[in-house]
Amino acid sequence: MKLYYAETLNPRKVCALAGYLHLRGRKYLVDDLLTVADFAVAAALPYADKARLPLDGFVEIERWYAQLNELPAWRDPFPAAKRTA
Repeated sequence: MKLYYAETLNPRKVCALAGYLHLRGRKYLVDDLLTVADFAVAAALPYADKARLPLDGFVEIERWYAQLNELPAWRDPFPAAKRTA
């Protein structure tokens, strides 16, 4: 991944870069511990395209989000709602 000076990036790119750099060497946002912080931050990622968050190429963010998507409760948080619908 190419790193640029922060002043050449838009604010969204700077935020994505900060997340990328923070996740390097960590399994989750708080080292190897899955915490509410992971879910709070990840809740916005399904809307990344609409929010124009430039996450392409940030492999650490992609890896981290893929890990969360492996959790059945994260992938399908309301299974009972589907059965009653």
